[in-house]
Formats: sequence, structure tokens, C-alpha cells
Amino acid sequence: MRNISMQSRSNGNTVEGNYLSDSRSSAVHVAYESNDYTVRGNTVVTHRATAQGLLQAYQGSKSNIFSDNRVSVVSATRPSWVLYAGTDSTSTTFTGNIVSGSANHAFVAVESIWDEDSAASNLPDGMNPWTFMQKGKVTSPKDGTPAPFYGGRGDLDGITVQGNILMDSWHSPALVYAGAESSDGRDHNKTLVGNITGLKVSGNDVIGNSERQVVTHEGSTKGIGPARVSGDTSLGTTHKGANAQSGGKGDDVFILDSPRTRSPMRRARTPPTPLSPPPPRGRGGPDPAGRRRPGRRPATRRATP
Repeated sequence: MRNISMQSRSNGNTVEGNYLSDSRSSAVHVAYESNDYTVRGNTVVTHRATAQGLLQAYQGSKSNIFSDNRVSVVSATRPSWVLYAGTDSTSTTFTGNIVSGSANHAFVAVESIWDEDSAASNLPDGMNPWTFMQKGKVTSPKDGTPAPFYGGRGDLDGITVQGNILMDSWHSPALVYAGAESSDGRDHNKTLVGNITGLKVSGNDVIGNSERQVVTHEGSTKGIGPARVSGDTSLGTTHKGANAQSGGKGDDVFILDSPRTRSPMRRARTPPTPLSPPPPRGRGGPDPAGRRRPGRRPATRRATP
């Protein structure tokens, strides 16, 4: 179940100012040649997502922008990814988002081609914990048979992940994963090489400790490839020290020092408001309406004649 799904060549729309809660799959899903979307200013909160990326674009969906959204994964149940760009979806941009929680595969992922053999290649144990193409786990929606190839036709260019706050609370296997893969296609008669080019993962504020910060994979299969990853993966500034998050139910507040100083985060403290002492007993003081209360009058005695 997704909150909002836009696919099959739906183009040029804006998704703004929504509160999206408890999807099992994506909160905002853009797919199948759906282009030029603006997804901004939304709040996403999930206790139960276990499937795809919460904000994602894939399968030939180009020039989509996800900006200034607040995304919170607030339980131990985790999605596969939080931010995801894949397969022929060039010029996807994630910027100005505040993201907290964790993911089962990677906090942020970029994948050019979905091919099981390529994703498992050039790894010591042949296992890739970050990819969509988990070995033997992807099946055809038509008949449930294994689907070692699932999509992607070539290079993935111009993916941007900049100016976000990324708070990995529960140690995702990777903070950022970029997988450039190759394939011979569904019928084993193609030569597909999916380089990731012009990648920009920089200028972000990173909080928390993923198992690995940036993982790149350059895959090959059946003599095709390897595909390559190129661009800037400097990530940004990693903040150590106090956890300066408050909230956690979609009302998160983060306080960061300037990235230029590279100093630890500090929790903002509001000075206590001084309390006025109560008026001395027997004397008047202001009442809530601003009038002055009369003081206690001294007791009087009548003279006895």
C-alpha cells in the first residue's frame, strides 16, 4: 500500500503540503515515465513501512524534484530505503529534506539497472545487502517465477542528493548506496551497461552512525561491463556528539552548527522565564485582568462607652 502513486506517463504535477502516514510501501511513488514532478513540503511518518523507498522515482521517470519534505521512520519496522532513485530516472533531485529513522538496505540508494547477477558480482561472498535485486528474492508479478532482470536500459545521469539532513537512528547497512550495473536483458540477448554519471551526493548534514557511509558498486555480468560510478560522493558534514533531535512523530526538530565550523551539534536551550515573587501577605497585587486587588484591611475595635 502506497500513500500517493503517480505513474504511467503522468507528468508535470505538484504534490505539496500533505501529511502521509503509515504506508507499507512508498509514501510518494513516481514511476513508469512520469516526469517533471515537484514533491515538496510534505510530512511523512511511518510505523510499518517494509517495502520500497518512501520517496522514490524509477523506471524512466525524469527530472523529478523532492524538496523540503520531513520524513520520519518511527519504529523498528523499516523500509528498504528512505530516498531512492533508480533505472533510467535521470535528473532526480533530493534537496532540503529532513529525514530520520533507518532502512533495511540503505538510507539513500541510486541504482541504474536491476540485474541480479550484476548486483552480486565483484563482491567477496556474492551477497549485496544494499540492492533491490536481492539474490533469488525478486519475482515476476505475472506468474511469481524468479526475475533475474527487472528493468533499466542504460546510464543513469544527474542524480542529486544535496542539502539534506540525514539522521540514521538505527544503523542502516549503508547511508548512501550507488549501484552501477550491467545486464544481458530479460531474454539474454542485450548488451546493457548502466553507468552512474554526474552523481552529486554532497553538502548534506549527517547525524548518526550507519554501518558504512557511502558504498559504490560497479557490476558486470556475462562479459558485459563493468558499469562505473562517477561524480561527487563527498556526502557532507558528519556531526558527532549530542543527538539534537526532538520529536519523533513527524514533529522532529534538528539543531545543527554551521557546516563550515565542523563542530559538534549543540542542543538549543531556552533560558527559563524568571518567576515574579508573590506579593507580600496583606498587600494587594495585580490580578489577571490588570486590576489591583485591595490589600487586607487591619482589624478595628469599637471603643466601649
